[in-house]
Amino acid sequence: MVLMVTAFVPAMSFASDKDNTSTKALASDEPGTKSIVLPSPVKVWVLERIAENIFDSIFSKVFDVIVGFLERSSKLFGGSGTTVIKINGHEFNPDSSANWVGNGLANKRIRVIDLQTSLKKLRFNPGSIDGYWGRNTRSALINVQRWYGISVDGSCGPRTWRTLSAPLS
Repeated sequence: MVLMVTAFVPAMSFASDKDNTSTKALASDEPGTKSIVLPSPVKVWVLERIAENIFDSIFSKVFDVIVGFLERSSKLFGGSGTTVIKINGHEFNPDSSANWVGNGLANKRIRVIDLQTSLKKLRFNPGSIDGYWGRNTRSALINVQRWYGISVDGSCGPRTWRTLSAPLS
């Protein structure tokens, strides 16, 4: 079996013997060059490093291109790109359902603390700031939604998060 890696590393190629126990690294195809015999674990390590570098360089560029495209297309079609708000020193995307708080939702403890802190700063009493969704927090949230003219549903979604972040900024 012969393994050629010249497409990835132009100045070096590898050839392994038939029983796959060692590999020769050929410095170039020029006359007078010498072969280096590498044991099998070294071959594997060298090939892993080459593949890792190629993977990292290709996929980091592809990822950057995709993110750039999504940001541009979002702006073209009326969006403003990724929205991030800051409440209680924490930045997060209010459009992500993982950050919504209310009955029947996941209710991340840190988001409940952010909500309770915001409600307290606006002088709507959520009870103790403990990170747990409960009757007092829901009642204070409903009062804020009424006060600011947001649809009253008792859950803190994107519009409520933006409203809570605006007066506190």
